[in-house]
Amino acid sequence: MLQEEEQAGEIENVRVVIRVRPMDKGEIDAGSNNIVKVDKINRSITVTKRNSNPGEPPKVYYFDNVYGEDSTQCGRASRQREEWVAG
Repeated sequence: MLQEEEQAGEIENVRVVIRVRPMDKGEIDAGSNNIVKVDKINRSITVTKRNSNPGEPPKVYYFDNVYGEDSTQCGRASRQREEWVAG
């Protein structure tokens, strides 16, 4: 189907961006563990399943961009604009 879209000139670019939010007070008070790790360099997140078997590997997901718990709205918007202009 991709070739058909290319021939018809109907290719659309979709970028997927994810932001991992910080744990909230209720989660912290309940003693919850953060199971999501952000890798900004590889633009991925790693999710470790709760109660997983010792040999079970975590799941890794890749995105066009990732933002961690320390990101701000202003910083995300600025970087996103730069990428749109460049890309």
